[in-house]
Amino acid sequence: MNLFKRLLLACAVLAAGTATLSARPGGGGGLLYSLQRPDWNPAFLPEASGSGSIGQFGGYGYGVDREGFITGGFGLVMFDAGASYQAAAPASRVGGGFGGMIVGRRLSGGPLLNLDLAARLGVGGFRPGAATSYFSYYAEPYLELGVGLTPWMHLGVNVGYQLVGNLLPAAPGSAFGFHAPSLGFTLTWGRY
Repeated sequence: MNLFKRLLLACAVLAAGTATLSARPGGGGGLLYSLQRPDWNPAFLPEASGSGSIGQFGGYGYGVDREGFITGGFGLVMFDAGASYQAAAPASRVGGGFGGMIVGRRLSGGPLLNLDLAARLGVGGFRPGAATSYFSYYAEPYLELGVGLTPWMHLGVNVGYQLVGNLLPAAPGSAFGFHAPSLGFTLTWGRY
């Protein structure tokens, strides 16, 4: 093999390796916090509109394949975050916990910035301020922009729309069905 063919082969191998590295899979895990205010959408906890906010805190993990498809899981708790809720009687406070899956698509990614369109879909227990607790569903499609703080840590901000409703003991969605826009923040450790 002459020198020209060797150089051509080396360039082809280098180009293929670079293309493979640029399409490498990634993923991570971390902490999430989000917040929604009932007055952003009075249909979400109408009795509490104008009086505070509902917070969520949890953890998650996910993987991103070579084509940018995101799969993972999450767990979170939902709680009264406003001062007026804290002063309310315990029987009227909102609270619950949910767990489920994350699915979505990485629209753009790299070590400095990534943009994801995804959804958290899950089930759990929720008490909407009444004395009864319900087995409930949770769905939140969201758009997240992640900014690299280091090559292995990102800070993200996301905007989404949450849907929470009962599954049991009453007919699905008959006891309550709340929906509201949300604003969230994530801190992720992983590979980008």
